Amino acid sequence: MADPFGYLKHQRKEFARDEEIAGGNSRQVLSASHTELQAGRCIDCGTPFCEILGCPAMNRIPDWIGMVNSRKWRTALHMLHARNNFPEITGRVCPAPCESACILSISHEPVTIRQIECEIAECGWESGWIVPEPPTAPSGRRVAIIGSGPAGLAAAQQLARKGHAVTVYEREDRMGGILRYGIPDFLLDKRMLERRISQLSAEGIIFESRVDAGIDLSIGYLMRSFDAVLVIERSGMPIDPDLPGREYHGIIQAMDFLTMQNRVVAGDISTDDNPVSARGKKVMVIGDGELAAYCVETARRQGAAEITVVEIPVSSAEVSGRRFLWPMAADASETAAGVGKRSTITGMTVEKFSGDNGSLTGCRLKRVEKLPANTPNRKHVEPEADTLALPVDMAILALGFCSNDSGPQFRNLFRETEKADTPLLKKTRDSTSRRVFTASDAVMGGVPVILAIANGRNVAESIDRYFDELR
Repeated sequence: MADPFGYLKHQRKEFARDEEIAGGNSRQVLSASHTELQAGRCIDCGTPFCEILGCPAMNRIPDWIGMVNSRKWRTALHMLHARNNFPEITGRVCPAPCESACILSISHEPVTIRQIECEIAECGWESGWIVPEPPTAPSGRRVAIIGSGPAGLAAAQQLARKGHAVTVYEREDRMGGILRYGIPDFLLDKRMLERRISQLSAEGIIFESRVDAGIDLSIGYLMRSFDAVLVIERSGMPIDPDLPGREYHGIIQAMDFLTMQNRVVAGDISTDDNPVSARGKKVMVIGDGELAAYCVETARRQGAAEITVVEIPVSSAEVSGRRFLWPMAADASETAAGVGKRSTITGMTVEKFSGDNGSLTGCRLKRVEKLPANTPNRKHVEPEADTLALPVDMAILALGFCSNDSGPQFRNLFRETEKADTPLLKKTRDSTSRRVFTASDAVMGGVPVILAIANGRNVAESIDRYFDELR
């Protein structure tokens, strides 16, 4: 039974990300006894808000924290894997809404849920408890998965363990999707990803890289070759505001910026050959949330001279009629990465860009509607003037993604079903649609890793049920 006074006896303590980076480690190893003490801060409340409100995957958080507190680490790992295929990854990159929902956060520091999750997974790897689990008997069914991000990998593992033959297609040269190219190495050492992919390969999953669905593969081929097709690959386009001066060189999308840096770290290109390096530049990051935080930290590590963040304001119309009560998720822009020194501008938005000889030289901001005083997790500073001009060498657009139904991947992949009505297409259209499944980014745009994993697991269950109906 949990100690109801554990949170009073022990102070919250977790690793500092900047310290682990400076030490050259992907994880700052904490003693098992220290982690057990941190787990002892959980009061095992009657209603686990961390699980039912804070975690998209509905992780059994109080259960595996209780097992750690009781020194039953292997049981904790089993419980953790029951809802999360890759806990050592989410333990590093998740913004931890579960900690914001922890009942202790009302008046005390919440339990270090994310850190405990990471320690359980690493203990499993170091102890040899995490091994491939191939199916005992094949089902005879074949599944194609388009996209190798967290949702695709989670779905692939769930389906493979049911005995289905799974092939994962990825248009990039390496597997991992957003885990590989969108999350910086200082948050997620890619060796963590490689060992999971090795595990999945040993479970019988086939990975095909440099295959662009809709160009290299047609929906007709997939329908002939597979019993079901799961489309997860991001198809939504990044939001690109139509602003004066948008054409100037030096204005880039966040994913392009992060992808190039990940390629530098992987050794695909040299630091000097990075065409979007922020070294020595005055950088402006436009947006907030995890994506903007990743860009801020990456630019800082590249040696940017100055970094200015223009946060996206929330108007009173967007929050009217809503009650802001606990539990509220923490501001992702502050929790997703250990952001360093920077200047942040709120209450203003971009009016236009200025440049010289085709290159970006500045940005003009304008005042927008003042934020409501009771808006949570927002530090609003009233601008001194209606407009503000800043010198800028590089502008990074971290505004998220637009609707996925307009994405080029969907248009290319399903263009056959949109052609003129032919007897063949009329006959097969309904049966084809039943065999095509979508989830995660392909449905909702960019989503947090833990939500992507949950979506992948859910759609894998739907595919398995579909196969059961065919028997």
